[in-house]
Amino acid sequence: MKFQLLFIRSMKRSIALAIIILLSNMSFAQNSISQHLPPAVQTDTTNGWQLVFSNPKYQFEFLQFPSRDTGYAVASDLTKLILLRTTNQGIKWDSVSLPPVGIFTFTTTQVGYSAVNSNIVYKTIDGGRSWQAHDRNSVAYGPIAFVNADTGFVFGSCCMARTTDAGETWNEIFPPNDIGKTDASFADSKVGYVVGESTGINDHPDWPFAGYCQKTTDGGTTWQQIYTGVSADIGCCEAIDENTIIVASSAMYVGRSTNGGMTWDTASIVNKKSGFFAMSFADKSHGVIVGNDDATGINPHGIIFATTDTGKSWQRQYLPNAPSLYGVSVLNDSVAVVCGGGNIYRTSNGGNFSSVSHEEYDFKLHVFPNPARTSITFQYQLPNAESLSIRVYDEQGVSVGNLNVGIQSIGENQTVFDASALANGKYFAGLLAGKYQQVASFIIQK
Repeated sequence: MKFQLLFIRSMKRSIALAIIILLSNMSFAQNSISQHLPPAVQTDTTNGWQLVFSNPKYQFEFLQFPSRDTGYAVASDLTKLILLRTTNQGIKWDSVSLPPVGIFTFTTTQVGYSAVNSNIVYKTIDGGRSWQAHDRNSVAYGPIAFVNADTGFVFGSCCMARTTDAGETWNEIFPPNDIGKTDASFADSKVGYVVGESTGINDHPDWPFAGYCQKTTDGGTTWQQIYTGVSADIGCCEAIDENTIIVASSAMYVGRSTNGGMTWDTASIVNKKSGFFAMSFADKSHGVIVGNDDATGINPHGIIFATTDTGKSWQRQYLPNAPSLYGVSVLNDSVAVVCGGGNIYRTSNGGNFSSVSHEEYDFKLHVFPNPARTSITFQYQLPNAESLSIRVYDEQGVSVGNLNVGIQSIGENQTVFDASALANGKYFAGLLAGKYQQVASFIIQK
């Protein structure tokens, strides 16, 4: 059982705006939101990601698909929130209502919840068209997690509230540690995790400042501290099964445990300038994490990383000039949707991962020398004669070079790329040959 739970970060940045949104504003004309797809939008669609919705007035920070076809997104224009819905896997989006300001989750295509900064949880049973208020008997507000249709949680910094009757009534629970929560995920009706800010506690010799993570094995009645080894705030998590949990932090770290949190593999997969905000898995293998890489501190770039091996390794995907990304839903091993800024992007071929295994098409790729000074040789093996192109990007996802190689024959080939104009640093090269794609990284060191 898998639940995608996304925390709206506009609550931290614009909490004062919550007061001005009243339930009396719920009447909202269907399709009244304006959508802009200006031709000037610079989106490299060769990697499979396409812009499907754009409006510069809005900021998207919530995205969730409770079913294979139906999904919801929430946009803010700094005065109100607007709930959008798709029924065709993210191809087209229509406005639904002005929902309560808060943090959202949907358990079915019709049933959803919103927790706001008051003693209230709002519930919809008609796909977001109307919302009803319920007292949650708790000051907790944070990510919302539902184990099943009846049992769910609202997490807060000091406590949490639980419902066992589909949100009609809520009871307060006090887990250990007064820490801000950012995301939560349940593997099944018993095993779940909640993550958040770095604890700063010193009772573990190896991870004195580990990112916050707690685990329950009894459906949320009791919780225990888990040390992830990720020494930064944890922004998102996904419980794949009762033994496998993956977390991603605000410092580009990803942690993975396959034994229920007893031991962890951690790695910094980009750098430590910024971080990840949302994660989604379609199945036990295919997942995506999104965030930004604020390399300059002035102009952050949205980033996408995908895995096809349950988080053991991650491959960067490219969406040049994308804003910071705060929402993601992976529907299957080909279709995924991400959002950030006023944009929603969609891929129908998995971006850089595919339902076709590497063994089937044997698209091998080698890069040498690495590090290099002035030129890079790409050596690859093709199963069919295909027209090959190469796109080179820097660590911020900005395109720094394109090379249309032309038709390449079956078997082993190689192409030399002139890198003399590139500055020292790390780069990524995406090779596209028909339906086959591969990405390699290399370093320029002159």
